[in-house]
Amino acid sequence: MAGIIIMQETYRTLTEKLTEVVGKNPDKVALQMKNFAGYIKYTYQELYDNAQAVACALNGMGVQKGDRVTIVLENRPEWVFIYFGILFAGAIAVPLDPQSIMDDFKYFLENSESKVVFTSQKHESIIFTAAESVAVLPTIVLLGNAKTSKAVVPSLSFYDFLKKDYGVLDGIKILSDDIASIIYTSGTTGKPKGVMLSHGNFYANFRGIEKANLFDFEYNVIAVLPLHHSFPFMVTMIVPIFSGGRITCINSIKREEIAECVQETDITIFVGVPQFFYFFQQTIISKLNEIPFFARIPLWWMVNILHKVRQLTGINLNNLMLAKINAAFGSSLKYFITGGARLDKNTEHFFNKVGFTLLQGYGLTETSPVVTLNHAGGVKIGSVGRVISNVKIKIIDPGENGIGEVVISGPNVMKGYYKLEKETAVVIKEGWFYSGDLGYIDHQGYLFLTGRKKELIILGSGKNISPEEVEAHYLKGKYIKELCVMGVGQDENEKLVAVIVPDFEYFKETGEIDIYNTIKLEIDIFSKGYPLYKCIMGFIISKDDLPRTGLGKLKRHEIYDRYLNELEGARSAVCEEELDEPSLKILTSPLYKTISTIITEEKKLKDSVHLNDHLGM
Repeated sequence: MAGIIIMQETYRTLTEKLTEVVGKNPDKVALQMKNFAGYIKYTYQELYDNAQAVACALNGMGVQKGDRVTIVLENRPEWVFIYFGILFAGAIAVPLDPQSIMDDFKYFLENSESKVVFTSQKHESIIFTAAESVAVLPTIVLLGNAKTSKAVVPSLSFYDFLKKDYGVLDGIKILSDDIASIIYTSGTTGKPKGVMLSHGNFYANFRGIEKANLFDFEYNVIAVLPLHHSFPFMVTMIVPIFSGGRITCINSIKREEIAECVQETDITIFVGVPQFFYFFQQTIISKLNEIPFFARIPLWWMVNILHKVRQLTGINLNNLMLAKINAAFGSSLKYFITGGARLDKNTEHFFNKVGFTLLQGYGLTETSPVVTLNHAGGVKIGSVGRVISNVKIKIIDPGENGIGEVVISGPNVMKGYYKLEKETAVVIKEGWFYSGDLGYIDHQGYLFLTGRKKELIILGSGKNISPEEVEAHYLKGKYIKELCVMGVGQDENEKLVAVIVPDFEYFKETGEIDIYNTIKLEIDIFSKGYPLYKCIMGFIISKDDLPRTGLGKLKRHEIYDRYLNELEGARSAVCEEELDEPSLKILTSPLYKTISTIITEEKKLKDSVHLNDHLGM
């Protein structure tokens, strides 16, 4: 009896796949972006021709296979041309966050040893200044009409760069294992690490997503998230192009401009981060509240009934019931996709209830990036889905509740960190990537995330707290816009405190002026019935938005450094002078004073014990 032959998929290069897609769809629109005269559009053939022109120009400038070329651009069609042009030249793309600070730009350019930097006039000043400090000066290619006044760094305009006759590409052989991108990703401490991702890594990830059948219709994806991040790079650029779809670029996060673009261009897939959907949720609720009370009650009753029908049958009737409200997202929208950070399940449940399909996924830059996805026909609220094709996950060192570290294996796992072999060996062991994320897998194979291993707050009592979980709980309050939870103090004196950014717009609407005490009351309300060791015991107010990554993740280390001194003196979330009469009787009783004295001396506390103190018991 003949043995069974298992065919293993061959992973191709990104340039090969683009060439194939262009051959099938030369005249189809691939990219579009709104300008002052309307929407400028580029076909697949024009995308290819522009990428070839970039490649020839780079080749003519002396860029060779394996050289690094940096992109510092906002989302625009040229971003795509330049990226593929770098690959056709056999070089490695280094996409950077245009919002990076000067020191980071200096480090990125020095560490990557980039020969060329593509940027726009918007970022001209910071890029030229950073480039001047690099040992080997890169050539700056500037997108825009005006010429730069900077003289130290060699530069030319994008127009002059392309119009020169550099001839044709000659004999550049690109392999699947060649590095396509180096993407810098920040950790909690130390310098950002450059993640080396090959053509094969990206192509394998595309194939895994493609097999989920999320893109099996004529569709148009809005590219509102910055393309230098691996999540939007894959989901709003690579997958749409390789699937023959259309990308609509928008370089704005203003809700009015996004809504206008969605409606004008018939967007079918909206890819965002949790912050987008929290805002959308509040917008929809506001629209619902505009409906007269006598009509809103029966409407919401009907919405709940039809939501039950959807849960039982999969038939979505609320998209028709609430068609006028949902029309703000356009009539062609098929579904939302969210990633980059964990979405609160209450928000996910809300979108599902009002007739939308919101698909949550999970991944990391080191995994190219997608690992799991919820499919359109099998969404499980609260989970980040099941593994995509060709990827494996498992939970190691699980506790009694099944929660442990998520480790990942597959052809999507990075080649390593650039110039950091020791750091690579720490996270890749025997073919498995150790993500640092904590979670569990249910009996149906759905992954649920519970927090980050390095971000866990471990109290002196031994209790483990996921700050994300606590933040999601308290963010249900109407008066809180942003919240970052952390532990301050040592051993028995450690307590959970928070930096809170109030929703000042909501305060204006309600007429409340006592911001601190209003938020304190809000925290008290949400603390009732919540495990004591997870309750916020003090907080400070910040008028400034909390620092975040481009995908909306809190920069906890930066927040901690910025607010530590204030946090150590944070006022209690419960003020004893405002306690009720029974509590005040306890506070002034001889028995309380005796117990307080004993505990203070036994625990060697700096201050006396208060009624709201958490003693780790």
